[in-house]
Amino acid sequence: MRGLFGALVLGLAMTPASHAAQDRFCIAFSFAGRITYITEPFTSRASQADAEAYFRNQLDSAQVRYDAVQCPAPESNAGTQASLATARSFNAKMGFKVLTLRFSGNQLVLSRR
Repeated sequence: MRGLFGALVLGLAMTPASHAAQDRFCIAFSFAGRITYITEPFTSRASQADAEAYFRNQLDSAQVRYDAVQCPAPESNAGTQASLATARSFNAKMGFKVLTLRFSGNQLVLSRR
């Protein structure tokens, strides 16, 4: 699963598109499992729809069970950080286990946060 998420971020960062580069993150929800997966922020030129489709494909490949995904791109880095904090806090308050994908060296690893 570690290699998958490394490929996810690299793929999203390298997806060709005419959109301006934006800081964003992706989030996936497993309602039955009461788990929320949140990536650390990354910069991407992909549209929101393309980022979400790629994220879904990567989760499917890793056989991660999820019900919904989102890859918001707030207007600024501060907005991205605030959105991440809100998503983490809200999901934890709702009783979801919040798992964060973070960089460790050149790989992304899944860790509890």
